[in-house]
Amino acid sequence: MILLACVTHVGATGLHPQMQAEVLDFLPWCDAGASDYIRSQPDVARCMPDRTADHVRSPEDALVLQIWINCSRGNIHSTFTRKSEELKWLSEPDRAGEWEELALGTGDDEGCWLLSLGRLGVDAVEVYKVSFKETLVWDKPYTFSPCAQEPARRRNPPWNPDDESIPMNATLIITNPVRILHIRSFSNPPRVFIRTSAEPRWTTECRLGGMESRMELSFGDDGGEGCWRLTIASADAAWSIVYSLCLSREALTWDTPHAFSLVEASNVLQLPGAENLPQTMTITANPGPVAPPRHRPRTDARLGGPTQLPGGAR
Repeated sequence: MILLACVTHVGATGLHPQMQAEVLDFLPWCDAGASDYIRSQPDVARCMPDRTADHVRSPEDALVLQIWINCSRGNIHSTFTRKSEELKWLSEPDRAGEWEELALGTGDDEGCWLLSLGRLGVDAVEVYKVSFKETLVWDKPYTFSPCAQEPARRRNPPWNPDDESIPMNATLIITNPVRILHIRSFSNPPRVFIRTSAEPRWTTECRLGGMESRMELSFGDDGGEGCWRLTIASADAAWSIVYSLCLSREALTWDTPHAFSLVEASNVLQLPGAENLPQTMTITANPGPVAPPRHRPRTDARLGGPTQLPGGAR
Protein backbone atom coordinates (compact mmCIF):
# COMPACT_ATOMS: atom_id res chain seq x y z
CA MET A 1 0.00 0.00 0.00
CA ILE A 2 2.85 2.37 0.82
CA LEU A 3 4.45 1.77 -2.59
CA LEU A 4 1.11 2.25 -4.36
CA ALA A 5 0.57 5.53 -2.48
CA CYS A 6 4.06 6.64 -3.53
CA VAL A 7 3.32 5.89 -7.19
CA THR A 8 -0.04 7.70 -6.98
CA HIS A 9 1.64 10.70 -5.37
CA VAL A 10 4.31 10.85 -8.08
CA GLY A 11 1.63 10.86 -10.76
CA ALA A 12 -0.33 13.63 -9.03
CA THR A 13 2.61 15.98 -8.52
CA GLY A 14 2.78 17.16 -12.11
CA LEU A 15 6.55 16.60 -12.13
CA HIS A 16 8.40 16.56 -15.43
CA PRO A 17 8.51 12.99 -16.86
CA GLN A 18 12.29 12.87 -16.33
CA MET A 19 11.87 13.73 -12.64
CA GLN A 20 9.08 11.16 -12.29
CA ALA A 21 11.32 8.52 -13.87
CA GLU A 22 14.14 9.28 -11.43
CA VAL A 23 11.79 8.96 -8.46
CA LEU A 24 10.18 5.74 -9.73
CA ASP A 25 13.61 4.22 -10.37
CA PHE A 26 14.12 4.02 -6.60
CA LEU A 27 11.12 1.69 -6.19
CA PRO A 28 11.62 -2.09 -6.40
CA TRP A 29 12.00 -3.06 -10.04
CA CYS A 30 9.17 -5.58 -9.89
CA ASP A 31 6.69 -3.31 -8.04
CA ALA A 32 3.38 -3.88 -9.84
CA GLY A 33 2.04 -0.36 -9.19
CA ALA A 34 5.15 1.30 -10.58
CA SER A 35 5.18 -1.00 -13.64
CA ASP A 36 1.51 -0.29 -14.41
CA TYR A 37 2.00 3.47 -14.04
CA ILE A 38 5.09 3.50 -16.27
CA ARG A 39 3.26 1.53 -18.97
CA SER A 40 0.38 4.04 -18.84
CA GLN A 41 2.70 7.04 -19.22
CA PRO A 42 4.73 6.84 -22.46
CA ASP A 43 6.63 10.07 -21.68
CA VAL A 44 7.76 8.65 -18.33
CA ALA A 45 8.56 5.25 -19.85
CA ARG A 46 10.90 6.89 -22.38
CA CYS A 47 12.83 8.52 -19.54
CA MET A 48 13.18 5.37 -17.42
CA PRO A 49 16.68 3.86 -17.11
CA ASP A 50 17.27 0.61 -18.97
CA ARG A 51 15.98 -2.16 -16.74
CA THR A 52 17.39 -5.12 -18.63
CA ALA A 53 19.80 -7.40 -16.77
CA ASP A 54 22.77 -5.54 -18.25
CA HIS A 55 21.88 -2.51 -16.11
CA VAL A 56 20.61 -4.16 -12.91
CA ARG A 57 22.28 -2.45 -9.96
CA SER A 58 22.37 -5.49 -7.67
CA PRO A 59 20.80 -8.97 -7.42
CA GLU A 60 18.13 -7.53 -5.12
CA ASP A 61 16.79 -5.46 -8.04
CA ALA A 62 16.78 -8.33 -10.53
CA LEU A 63 13.74 -10.21 -11.78
CA VAL A 64 15.89 -13.19 -12.80
CA LEU A 65 19.03 -14.59 -11.17
CA GLN A 66 21.41 -17.28 -12.37
CA ILE A 67 22.64 -19.04 -9.21
CA TRP A 68 25.33 -21.69 -8.73
CA ILE A 69 25.01 -23.74 -5.54
CA ASN A 70 27.31 -26.38 -4.07
CA CYS A 71 25.43 -28.32 -1.39
CA SER A 72 24.27 -31.78 -0.33
CA ARG A 73 22.65 -32.22 -3.74
CA GLY A 74 25.94 -31.61 -5.52
CA ASN A 75 26.48 -28.74 -7.94
CA ILE A 76 23.30 -26.93 -8.98
CA HIS A 77 23.14 -24.26 -11.69
CA SER A 78 19.60 -22.91 -11.85
CA THR A 79 17.63 -19.93 -13.06
CA PHE A 80 15.66 -18.28 -10.26
CA THR A 81 12.68 -16.03 -11.02
CA ARG A 82 11.14 -13.33 -8.82
CA LYS A 83 7.34 -13.27 -9.09
CA SER A 84 6.32 -10.69 -6.47
CA GLU A 85 7.53 -7.55 -4.70
CA GLU A 86 9.06 -9.73 -1.97
CA LEU A 87 12.79 -10.47 -2.02
CA LYS A 88 12.16 -14.07 -3.05
CA TRP A 89 13.33 -16.01 -6.11
CA LEU A 90 12.27 -19.55 -7.01
CA SER A 91 13.66 -22.05 -9.52
CA GLU A 92 11.49 -24.27 -11.67
CA PRO A 93 11.41 -27.93 -10.53
CA ASP A 94 13.81 -30.17 -12.44
CA ARG A 95 12.99 -33.62 -13.83
CA ALA A 96 13.24 -35.11 -10.33
CA GLY A 97 10.85 -32.46 -8.99
CA GLU A 98 13.59 -30.73 -6.98
CA TRP A 99 13.37 -26.95 -6.58
CA GLU A 100 15.33 -24.19 -4.80
CA GLU A 101 14.31 -20.87 -3.28
CA LEU A 102 16.34 -17.85 -2.16
CA ALA A 103 14.49 -15.42 0.11
CA LEU A 104 15.04 -12.70 2.68
CA GLY A 105 13.85 -14.04 6.03
CA THR A 106 11.02 -12.62 8.10
CA GLY A 107 9.91 -13.05 11.71
CA ASP A 108 12.49 -15.11 13.61
CA ASP A 109 14.65 -15.15 10.48
CA GLU A 110 14.59 -11.37 9.97
CA GLY A 111 17.95 -10.08 8.81
CA CYS A 112 18.92 -13.46 7.34
CA TRP A 113 18.92 -14.83 3.82
CA LEU A 114 17.40 -18.30 3.53
CA LEU A 115 18.21 -20.91 0.91
CA SER A 116 15.57 -23.65 0.78
CA LEU A 117 15.84 -26.95 -1.11
CA GLY A 118 12.71 -29.00 -1.63
CA ARG A 119 11.03 -31.60 -3.80
CA LEU A 120 7.52 -31.72 -5.18
CA GLY A 121 5.27 -33.96 -3.08
CA VAL A 122 7.66 -33.95 -0.09
CA ASP A 123 6.82 -31.78 2.92
CA ALA A 124 10.29 -31.66 4.48
CA VAL A 125 12.59 -28.91 3.18
CA GLU A 126 16.31 -28.35 3.73
CA VAL A 127 16.92 -24.79 4.88
CA TYR A 128 20.27 -22.99 4.98
CA LYS A 129 20.80 -19.58 6.51
CA VAL A 130 23.32 -16.73 6.40
CA SER A 131 23.14 -13.41 8.22
CA PHE A 132 24.69 -10.18 6.96
CA LYS A 133 23.62 -6.56 6.57
CA GLU A 134 25.19 -5.78 3.21
CA THR A 135 23.36 -5.72 -0.09
CA LEU A 136 23.79 -8.85 -2.20
CA VAL A 137 26.43 -8.45 -4.89
CA TRP A 138 27.16 -10.26 -8.13
CA ASP A 139 29.68 -13.13 -8.31
CA LYS A 140 30.54 -13.18 -4.60
CA PRO A 141 30.60 -16.59 -2.83
CA TYR A 142 28.21 -16.75 0.14
CA THR A 143 28.37 -19.59 2.66
CA PHE A 144 25.01 -20.67 4.09
CA SER A 145 24.89 -22.90 7.18
CA PRO A 146 22.18 -25.54 7.69
CA CYS A 147 19.46 -24.73 10.22
CA ALA A 148 20.55 -27.56 12.50
CA GLN A 149 18.29 -26.37 15.30
CA GLU A 150 15.23 -26.87 13.11
CA PRO A 151 15.20 -30.57 12.14
CA ALA A 152 11.60 -30.32 10.89
CA ARG A 153 12.86 -28.09 8.10
CA ARG A 154 15.53 -30.57 7.01
CA ARG A 155 15.06 -33.23 4.36
CA ASN A 156 14.08 -36.68 5.65
CA PRO A 157 16.22 -38.66 6.25
CA PRO A 158 18.75 -36.12 7.60
CA TRP A 159 22.38 -36.11 6.50
CA ASN A 160 24.86 -38.51 8.00
CA PRO A 161 27.27 -36.16 9.85
CA ASP A 162 30.04 -38.74 9.46
CA ASP A 163 29.82 -38.70 5.66
CA GLU A 164 32.54 -36.22 4.71
CA SER A 165 31.55 -36.37 1.04
CA ILE A 166 28.36 -34.39 1.77
CA PRO A 167 28.92 -30.63 2.21
CA MET A 168 27.39 -29.50 5.50
CA ASN A 169 27.26 -25.89 4.27
CA ALA A 170 25.93 -24.52 1.00
CA THR A 171 28.06 -22.19 -1.13
CA LEU A 172 26.08 -19.85 -3.37
CA ILE A 173 27.21 -17.51 -6.17
CA ILE A 174 24.77 -15.18 -7.95
CA THR A 175 25.60 -14.29 -11.54
CA ASN A 176 24.04 -11.57 -13.69
CA PRO A 177 22.11 -13.47 -16.41
CA VAL A 178 23.45 -11.13 -19.09
CA ARG A 179 26.81 -12.95 -18.71
CA ILE A 180 25.27 -16.35 -19.31
CA LEU A 181 25.19 -18.57 -22.40
CA HIS A 182 23.24 -21.82 -22.64
CA ILE A 183 25.14 -24.14 -24.98
CA ARG A 184 23.81 -27.46 -26.20
CA SER A 185 25.99 -30.07 -27.92
CA PHE A 186 24.39 -32.89 -29.89
CA SER A 187 21.28 -34.03 -27.99
CA ASN A 188 22.72 -33.32 -24.53
CA PRO A 189 20.94 -30.94 -22.14
CA PRO A 190 22.24 -27.36 -22.41
CA ARG A 191 25.17 -26.40 -20.19
CA VAL A 192 25.44 -23.01 -18.50
CA PHE A 193 28.56 -21.09 -19.58
CA ILE A 194 29.61 -17.90 -17.75
CA ARG A 195 31.51 -15.03 -19.34
CA THR A 196 34.96 -14.83 -17.77
CA SER A 197 36.69 -11.95 -19.56
CA ALA A 198 36.16 -8.75 -21.51
CA GLU A 199 36.85 -10.75 -24.67
CA PRO A 200 34.24 -13.16 -26.03
CA ARG A 201 35.02 -16.08 -23.72
CA TRP A 202 32.65 -18.27 -21.64
CA THR A 203 33.53 -21.25 -19.45
CA THR A 204 31.82 -24.00 -17.48
CA GLU A 205 32.96 -26.76 -15.16
CA CYS A 206 32.08 -30.39 -15.96
CA ARG A 207 33.15 -34.00 -15.48
CA LEU A 208 34.51 -35.99 -18.40
CA GLY A 209 35.74 -39.55 -18.02
CA GLY A 210 35.28 -39.23 -14.26
CA MET A 211 37.71 -36.28 -14.13
CA GLU A 212 37.11 -32.63 -13.28
CA SER A 213 37.19 -30.71 -16.54
CA ARG A 214 36.52 -27.30 -18.03
CA MET A 215 34.84 -26.29 -21.29
CA GLU A 216 35.44 -22.92 -22.93
CA LEU A 217 33.87 -21.18 -25.91
CA SER A 218 35.97 -18.30 -27.21
CA PHE A 219 36.46 -16.13 -30.27
CA GLY A 220 39.86 -15.18 -31.65
CA ASP A 221 41.52 -13.72 -34.71
CA ASP A 222 43.69 -16.37 -36.37
CA GLY A 223 45.81 -14.70 -39.03
CA GLY A 224 43.16 -12.11 -39.78
CA GLU A 225 40.39 -14.70 -40.03
CA GLY A 226 37.80 -14.92 -37.29
CA CYS A 227 37.63 -18.25 -35.50
CA TRP A 228 35.41 -19.67 -32.77
CA ARG A 229 36.98 -22.39 -30.60
CA LEU A 230 35.40 -24.86 -28.21
CA THR A 231 38.07 -26.18 -25.84
CA ILE A 232 37.58 -29.09 -23.45
CA ALA A 233 40.43 -29.70 -21.01
CA SER A 234 41.14 -31.33 -17.68
CA ALA A 235 41.36 -29.08 -14.61
CA ASP A 236 45.11 -29.79 -14.35
CA ALA A 237 45.64 -29.20 -18.10
CA ALA A 238 46.91 -32.79 -18.52
CA TRP A 239 44.83 -33.25 -21.69
CA SER A 240 42.80 -31.06 -24.04
CA ILE A 241 40.44 -31.32 -27.00
CA VAL A 242 39.82 -28.38 -29.34
CA TYR A 243 37.05 -27.93 -31.90
CA SER A 244 37.09 -24.93 -34.24
CA LEU A 245 34.75 -23.04 -36.57
CA CYS A 246 36.07 -20.39 -38.97
CA LEU A 247 33.30 -17.84 -38.81
CA SER A 248 33.13 -14.14 -38.07
CA ARG A 249 32.04 -12.95 -34.67
CA GLU A 250 28.79 -11.56 -36.07
CA ALA A 251 27.91 -14.65 -38.10
CA LEU A 252 27.47 -17.06 -35.19
CA THR A 253 23.77 -16.82 -34.41
CA TRP A 254 21.43 -17.72 -31.58
CA ASP A 255 19.46 -20.95 -31.62
CA THR A 256 21.23 -22.17 -34.76
CA PRO A 257 23.23 -25.44 -34.95
CA HIS A 258 26.87 -24.79 -35.87
CA ALA A 259 29.27 -27.63 -36.70
CA PHE A 260 32.74 -27.30 -35.12
CA SER A 261 35.59 -29.46 -36.47
CA LEU A 262 38.15 -31.31 -34.36
CA VAL A 263 41.54 -29.59 -34.74
CA GLU A 264 43.51 -30.79 -31.71
CA ALA A 265 43.52 -33.70 -29.24
CA SER A 266 46.42 -33.75 -26.77
CA ASN A 267 47.14 -36.63 -24.34
CA VAL A 268 43.59 -37.96 -24.57
CA LEU A 269 44.38 -41.69 -24.48
CA GLN A 270 43.45 -41.74 -20.78
CA LEU A 271 39.89 -40.79 -21.67
CA PRO A 272 37.28 -43.52 -22.24
CA GLY A 273 36.49 -43.77 -25.95
CA ALA A 274 39.37 -41.48 -26.89
CA GLU A 275 39.98 -43.48 -30.07
CA ASN A 276 36.47 -42.61 -31.25
CA LEU A 277 36.41 -38.86 -30.69
CA PRO A 278 33.82 -37.28 -33.01
CA GLN A 279 35.41 -35.33 -35.86
CA THR A 280 32.69 -32.68 -35.61
CA MET A 281 30.69 -31.28 -32.70
CA THR A 282 27.44 -29.46 -33.35
CA ILE A 283 26.53 -26.84 -30.76
CA THR A 284 23.65 -24.43 -30.34
CA ALA A 285 23.98 -21.28 -28.19
CA ASN A 286 21.23 -19.25 -26.57
CA PRO A 287 21.43 -16.21 -24.27
CA GLY A 288 20.75 -16.57 -20.58
CA PRO A 289 17.29 -15.45 -19.44
CA VAL A 290 17.43 -11.72 -18.67
CA ALA A 291 13.82 -11.52 -17.51
CA PRO A 292 10.69 -13.65 -17.14
CA PRO A 293 8.97 -14.29 -20.50
CA ARG A 294 6.47 -11.41 -20.16
CA HIS A 295 9.29 -8.94 -19.37
CA ARG A 296 11.91 -10.31 -21.74
CA PRO A 297 13.24 -7.73 -24.23
CA ARG A 298 13.60 -8.51 -27.91
CA THR A 299 16.95 -10.11 -28.69
CA ASP A 300 18.97 -9.95 -31.84
CA ALA A 301 19.44 -13.27 -33.63
CA ARG A 302 23.19 -12.80 -34.07
CA LEU A 303 25.78 -13.43 -31.36
CA GLY A 304 27.58 -10.45 -32.91
CA GLY A 305 24.42 -8.37 -33.18
CA PRO A 306 23.86 -5.07 -31.39
CA THR A 307 21.51 -6.38 -28.67
CA GLN A 308 21.91 -9.21 -26.18
CA LEU A 309 25.05 -10.27 -27.98
CA PRO A 310 27.44 -12.60 -26.09
CA GLY A 311 30.29 -10.55 -27.51
CA GLY A 312 28.77 -7.59 -25.69
CA ALA A 313 27.81 -9.42 -22.50
CA ARG A 314 29.69 -8.52 -19.36
